[in-house]
Amino acid sequence: MLERNVVAAILLATSDRVDWMRNPVGLAVTDGRHIRYGCGGPGGSDLVGVVRSTGRAIFCEVKSATGRVRPEQQLFLDRMRASGALALVARSVADVLEALR
Repeated sequence: MLERNVVAAILLATSDRVDWMRNPVGLAVTDGRHIRYGCGGPGGSDLVGVVRSTGRAIFCEVKSATGRVRPEQQLFLDRMRASGALALVARSVADVLEALR
């Protein structure tokens, strides 16, 4: 399953429990200028949300079954987890549901 399909499935399955925001992160070059976009810098997660029942932040890096987590993505997740947020790599809806338990 492609990452975009996993994202769509996660949003559909958990939107009753989590207020999600998609967080496209990247770098654009225009007129010779480099412009970074997205929250969290180069390692920012694909999905950022708030768990309605607890008010706890959740950061979700979505990967396909074979997708690899880049070092800066892992560092970001580790920093968020150390701050008390839920932070995970999700390859399926089941991964997110498990983290929400």
